[in-house]
Amino acid sequence: RASWAQAPAAASAEKTDKATRIAVVDISHLFENYGKWKDYAEERKVEKEQIEADYKAQQEKLVEVATMLNELKAGSPDYAKKEAEAAKLKANLESFKTIKQREFARREMQMQQAIYNEIQEAIGKVGEHNGYTVVLQHLRSDGDNGNPRRLQAQMNQPVVWHRKRDDVTDAVLEYLNRRYQAKAGGVTPASGTRPAAKKAPVKQAAE
Repeated sequence: RASWAQAPAAASAEKTDKATRIAVVDISHLFENYGKWKDYAEERKVEKEQIEADYKAQQEKLVEVATMLNELKAGSPDYAKKEAEAAKLKANLESFKTIKQREFARREMQMQQAIYNEIQEAIGKVGEHNGYTVVLQHLRSDGDNGNPRRLQAQMNQPVVWHRKRDDVTDAVLEYLNRRYQAKAGGVTPASGTRPAAKKAPVKQAAE
């Protein structure tokens, strides 16, 4: 009975020794400025342009065959052949668009998940390194009062105030970009910017 009675007291002492320290982070800002996501966005743009070019080429081929079909006599062997070719091109065009859109969305979802996992890991490293016990999601105010959706999101978020020194966004971003560039063999962060020391006076996590 004595040991059972002492258990709550021990747990209480442990909580007292390790006070809760809370930090905030803007995950959307990390996504937008993480070099890996930026590079992927560029690759995605090039790929999308190529898909659109392929789709356009197939469209032009279909128009060409349709034009030739109109010049042929209905019911003739050549007409039937071109009609079958036009039907096949049309079916391929529709399936091409559907398949590419599905593949594009699947790869983007996979990349988003991978990037989020990296961001989450980096937040944990920076938070642990600086002695934080909890890190909350917080949407920074970008000064854009003309964006009602962003303003509404800021008004609805649970964090309404925090000390600037407890915002670890810039520290996490610098850690992510530094690690990404090190793996890529570069030096300068892919975001092209470095966080100001005054804005994020938290220590960088060791890699």
